[in-house]
Amino acid sequence: MLRAGEQEADIQQALVEFRSIGERWGISYALATLADLAARRGDLVEALDYGERAADVLTELGSVEDWVFLKARESQLRWLVGDETGSAAAMAQAEQDAASVGWPDAVAGMAYVKGDLARWSGDSTTARAELAHAEALLGHTGIDPVFRAMILDSFAYLDAADGDLDSAGARREEALAIALGSGDDRLVSQVLVGVADQAIRRGYPTLAARLLAASEGIGGGPDLSRPDGAQVEATSRTALGEPQFADVIKQARKEFADARRGLATTEAVRELTASALSR
Repeated sequence: MLRAGEQEADIQQALVEFRSIGERWGISYALATLADLAARRGDLVEALDYGERAADVLTELGSVEDWVFLKARESQLRWLVGDETGSAAAMAQAEQDAASVGWPDAVAGMAYVKGDLARWSGDSTTARAELAHAEALLGHTGIDPVFRAMILDSFAYLDAADGDLDSAGARREEALAIALGSGDDRLVSQVLVGVADQAIRRGYPTLAARLLAASEGIGGGPDLSRPDGAQVEATSRTALGEPQFADVIKQARKEFADARRGLATTEAVRELTASALSR
């Protein structure tokens, strides 16, 4: 499986080729993928630029459903760069258009993104309400069960923040099972960050650091477009001290360096997460 740099080079080449033949669907897809890759490595301004260009192409094509998901992503990115007004405006536009077309996938997706934004902002009441709305629509969407794992992961952060680690652990265990069964490396990587959060809250900073390294190995690097990993890393680093944290990460990265090439088995991931998820 390709690493992030290799992926980006291939997508850039595909973009050139799509433009040469005027294939606008391909152009929009390539730009959206480049936006996602830039966001994951933390280049948020670049990601916003790619996303806006992809949205412009989708507007020309009249693809409302794809467009609303790009606007929702824009809302997240604007929040991350500190543009709360722009974030709220992008989210409001995405919600309005999702409601106008009435597709359950789009409405559920907007509720999930809005819920995560509220969670990142510390508004747990709104976060739970929006995530519950997304969960209620699951049976009417075509993106279950992977979408369910994402919702469970977000709910687990809220449970853990409220001190209910048993509930958080149960949700994360289910999310991890779905992720591992899906074969989606990025979803596994995302859920492992949540398990690292569980580990740090249970008083296992070394395990949390190992889980973060495993997440990076499986996901091809950290996802800097989500704040959760940075928060867990900061707590683990403080608890262990810089030298010990660096040593744990170095050793764990060696273990999981080839995870995305299939050398890390499902059993190995389950073994690594067992202590954090035990109740």
